[in-house]
Amino acid sequence: MRTINLFLKSYSVALKTLIEYRAAFIVNIIVPIIMYFLEYLGIWILFDRFNMIQGWNFYEVMLLFNLNLVSHALASSVFRIAMFQDIQNMIRMGNFDIVLIRPVNSLVYMLLGRPNAAFLGQLTLGTVMFVLVFTNLDIQFTLAKVLFFILTLIGATLIQSATFLFVGTMSFWIVRTDSVFRTVTGSIREFADYPISIYGKFVQVFL
Repeated sequence: MRTINLFLKSYSVALKTLIEYRAAFIVNIIVPIIMYFLEYLGIWILFDRFNMIQGWNFYEVMLLFNLNLVSHALASSVFRIAMFQDIQNMIRMGNFDIVLIRPVNSLVYMLLGRPNAAFLGQLTLGTVMFVLVFTNLDIQFTLAKVLFFILTLIGATLIQSATFLFVGTMSFWIVRTDSVFRTVTGSIREFADYPISIYGKFVQVFL
């Protein structure tokens, strides 16, 4: 409990620090909204031309895309900067020992006070799109379905968090993980935007 309280207080202070630079804070929120809105627009154009993909309609695919986006935002709000940028920079400069001598768990220390403001824009857009998607899907919500959705979102967030952690720890062996980060959390993650059934058998097994 002490560790959780320490993390929450540190995260709260760091967010207040970001808000002090209001212009940069607002830009970091707006840019992801614009970027991902264009991706939503691209999917809409695709379905406007083909209507269905392997039996999946526009709103069903949008649900998958949005689940990927929101879980990525939640994971990157905590793990992305610390596990990708900070570790490789500290190892390259030879001062990672600073982390090891702190009186808290090394992973917890790496995550303290390192929020990512961009996730607020992704979460805002993702929440709006969830409302739009569920409004247009014929889903009769029950307690079981709501719990299943919540657990799915939590599970997706944990998977994406583990990916950041995996790429970050690779810095101990290859130091610069920029290309690995872009491949694993960018190119490969984009496969999850669409139903797995549209891919070939090899890709399905790989995913």
